[in-house]
Amino acid sequence: EMCIRDWFDAYLNLTGKRANLKLGNQIVRWGKADGFSPLDNLNPEDFRDGIGGRREDRKLQIPMVNLELFTGVFTLQGIYIRVFFESTYDIRETDWALFDHYEEQVGAVTVFDENPENTFENGEGGARLSSTIGGLDYAFSYFYGLEDVGTLDSLLVPPGFDPTFSSRVIEDLVGYAHATDQPIRLLHDRQQIVGFEFETTLAAFGLRGDVAYTDRVSFVTNQLQRVRKPVFQYVVGADYNGPAAFYLNIQFGQNYISDFDDTIILARELTSNINGTISKGFFNDDFKLEFRWYYDFDGDGTLYNPKFIIDYWQNVTLELGVEIFDGTDYTPLGFYRDNSQYYGLIELYF
Repeated sequence: EMCIRDWFDAYLNLTGKRANLKLGNQIVRWGKADGFSPLDNLNPEDFRDGIGGRREDRKLQIPMVNLELFTGVFTLQGIYIRVFFESTYDIRETDWALFDHYEEQVGAVTVFDENPENTFENGEGGARLSSTIGGLDYAFSYFYGLEDVGTLDSLLVPPGFDPTFSSRVIEDLVGYAHATDQPIRLLHDRQQIVGFEFETTLAAFGLRGDVAYTDRVSFVTNQLQRVRKPVFQYVVGADYNGPAAFYLNIQFGQNYISDFDDTIILARELTSNINGTISKGFFNDDFKLEFRWYYDFDGDGTLYNPKFIIDYWQNVTLELGVEIFDGTDYTPLGFYRDNSQYYGLIELYF
């Protein structure tokens, strides 16, 4: 069955002196931080082939109404998404599935990924007000949407059962659902995200940052009850384009869960991380060595991605690299700690 999202980048664009209206399939990015912006929430992502690559390559076009109004000083952008589209992911029996291959080890479970009904009330929308003061670009944003990736609903704890968790928390959850003959339900609850972003330059450095407050994020307790807590996130970073095709990017971020409960599993009250990219081009940038990394200071999620990029041939880019994952079930990067891989990527441009 054909879906409007299958039309890829099909859209209608109407341009005027003070306004621009785009109707149809689009990818709209909010936030200034590179790669891991807490404000980049408008488009779902495709996780079927992994989570280590560039986030912009995973973004999925979805139909939306995108209206921009220009006053000369401010730009006001309004977004309306009539139909909810969740992120694309496998539930089970693939290396990148939410529940991995755990059913082969613990037994079958029933999983319901309960998408909201296609009604006006379940639409998504937001607004972003942006401007420039001197050399500072900044914006305030508000998004009223749904969680793109399903999160675990509460499970019953029958008498005689005491949930216990090892380092493989997700596997333990699947085993518990099998042992108690309960279905696993994944929900997409409503949340509001208020944000601020900025970008500027200082000498040879580019400076940027994002701040986000989400009113309700879903978590699960050690008694398998679903709770929702406010979360505050920020990311600040800098990059440097140096001589001889040298590039450096570093970003630091923190997540804080308000009203944290010590019974919550798969999350910590305060987490800190650093990520970035360092690269060096050779022979007029036809060849490039690049290293991307993400490091969680609690050790819950790390990614190391050295790569070699060949851009010698016209309209062809070849990338060879390694993705090394480590950590714990507390973060997606750690959950896929057994999925380190070599890879090759060929991009053709027409």
